Amino acid sequence: MNYDEMPVGREMDALIAEKVMDSVPCNAWEIHNSRSWVLADSCGHKSCFPKESGPPCYSTLISAAWEVVEKMVSNGYQFVVNGGKHDYSWGAKRHAGFNNDNETYHDGFADEVPLAICRAALRAVGVK
Repeated sequence: MNYDEMPVGREMDALIAEKVMDSVPCNAWEIHNSRSWVLADSCGHKSCFPKESGPPCYSTLISAAWEVVEKMVSNGYQFVVNGGKHDYSWGAKRHAGFNNDNETYHDGFADEVPLAICRAALRAVGVK
């Protein structure tokens, strides 16, 4: 499935974790206070998330999607977002975009901003 057609959800979140955030599932996490996870052992991964719970909800939560923005900006990308639903040439969608050379814009469109950010980030890092 093309990620421009992929809906919000765990499949999109896992793709973002792997391709954009350089994060992998890991078994070194333990449940803490029955509501949160803590990394129990040094696992050796540069970045990881609890295998049992999955990655953050990048495609649905703006706070998690903003982590994607911060990662992309730290890698030299500029970021733009249009959160309003306006009748532009691309239709009534939210828009997000990344640019790292002042010429090539990597755009993402969706009904909600977090998914638009995810789609733009995948395009920017070259996921086909």
